[in-house]
Amino acid sequence: MGILIIGRVALGWLSHSTFSALFGAGLGYIRETRDRRARWLAPLAGLIGAIILHTYFDFIALSADATSAAPAN
Repeated sequence: MGILIIGRVALGWLSHSTFSALFGAGLGYIRETRDRRARWLAPLAGLIGAIILHTYFDFIALSADATSAAPAN
């Protein structure tokens, strides 16, 4: 149980920084480009990437929780 808690805290802290960085990269791209289409697509792509990565993280964490709580045969 302790390993699971430590893993969730450590990985959660690092992963949420990554999710924010993905969206921030999309916002930063707005500042560097003059292409109108890219100005709309870059932040959207960053947000969608962050959402997908967060969903994947939650799926792995849920799977790990379910695996550790499963009774041994």
